[in-house]
This record gives sequence, C-alpha cells and structure tokens, in this order.
Amino acid sequence: MRWLLWTRRIPTACSPLAIAPSRTATVFARSLDGDSVHVQGFQFLPGAKDRGVTIVVAGDTVAAGVTVGADGRFDTRLRLRPRPGWVVLTAVQRDGLLVTRATTNLQVVDDR
Repeated sequence: MRWLLWTRRIPTACSPLAIAPSRTATVFARSLDGDSVHVQGFQFLPGAKDRGVTIVVAGDTVAAGVTVGADGRFDTRLRLRPRPGWVVLTAVQRDGLLVTRATTNLQVVDDR
C-alpha cells in the first residue's frame, strides 16, 4: 500500500494583505458672519456633481453636488436661516449602492 502525502504551500513571508483601511466620514460646521455657515467634510469618496456631497439641514436639501477632492475632503459655505434652536446638518454621498453619511448638530441663536 502506498500513501500519498498532499501538502499545501503556505507562504510564510509575504507582504500584508491589501485591505483598504476603514474610513469614517466626518462633518464639521461653524458659523461665520450673519447667516453664513462653513461646512467641512473628511473621509468621503472623491467626486463631483452627481457623485458629490448633498448637504441637508433640518430635513431640507441646502446644497447638492458639492465637490469632494482626491483627498476625501470638501469645503463649502452656506447661507442658512433656520429658526432658533438645535438643527441637524447631514452630509450625504451616494456612490451606487454605497451611502456615506455624516451628521453634526448646530445651535441657532437669534441675535436680535
């Protein structure tokens, strides 16, 4: 009787697997003069127009197609007139079936 020994070659020294690092999209907003708000986003997918970022404030779309650079960042200024109180600002990007979303809160204060 003969036994056949099957072995597998397992590389012992190889480069690390090419796994993309996980990314967590982030959005920041700060007020400027009057009704202007400066919005910055990080870790989004590069794109413009239909593949850009849509900014939603209190359920209303206030900007669409915001361009995202090759580094995953976007930077835009918006003019907002929400009622005093807390509002939710969300940056949304759709790329096929993938939806990237980041949210922050703004406190609106009446200066008058």
